[in-house]
Amino acid sequence: SLLARATTSPAAPHEETNKLRANRDIHIDAITFDYGAGPVLDGMDLTLRPGESLAIIGRSGSGKTTLLRLLAGALTPTAGAIRVDGKETNPHQLRSLFAWVPQEPQLLSVSAAANIALADNPPSQERVAAAASAAGLTPLTDRLGEHFETPLAEGGEDLSVGERQRVCIARALYRDAQFLLLDEPTASLDGIAEASLAETIKGLVDDHGVIISSHRRSTVERVARVVILEEGRIVETGTPSELSKSSTRYAELLGTRD
Repeated sequence: SLLARATTSPAAPHEETNKLRANRDIHIDAITFDYGAGPVLDGMDLTLRPGESLAIIGRSGSGKTTLLRLLAGALTPTAGAIRVDGKETNPHQLRSLFAWVPQEPQLLSVSAAANIALADNPPSQERVAAAASAAGLTPLTDRLGEHFETPLAEGGEDLSVGERQRVCIARALYRDAQFLLLDEPTASLDGIAEASLAETIKGLVDDHGVIISSHRRSTVERVARVVILEEGRIVETGTPSELSKSSTRYAELLGTRD
């Protein structure tokens, strides 16, 4: 992976485990999830492929964020299973396979390095630098007075929304998970920042599968495959090019070019 190439230090046991999984498909098998007022996801089947970029689109309440939270191990299916090589996974295994970047990035009042490495203390400076570079954080870290030791959040460096998103992407990359889950990562960005971050995300696919929830056409058009959700079910799937020509849902959800 990207981080393995960036450092010559021995890999931790969990990294070796992730490498063994690197070429395995993830199968979402008849997944249903119900918060108590009726199913949000209803018998969904989907295969996630290593190294593929996938966009999930749909109206509010269609199940996009719930699906990402299930993959991240934050929720447990009401019925069905998420399988690897035909074997059902548990939340702990899912958390090693998937790294989630939420829509509203949260930073801690600690150094930039600690924000990226989180529970890994002390952090590997080589892995921090590699993750930051891949997430497009070099302009930020170059301007920070103490570089990766500069405090962030309260009492620290004030970052833009886009910079916060990149820190959280670097955090996900530091974990070296097989898949990155990105929940509306460009929703709060202007056109220039959105295009820059979308290009960064596109560049991550060589090393990770990328699953992105988005309503921005300019973001969705950069992925390899699109899934359209409606009332917790997959109603259409295809490439952006295919759907732009054949799907009225695709046009209605994404509107004109932004």
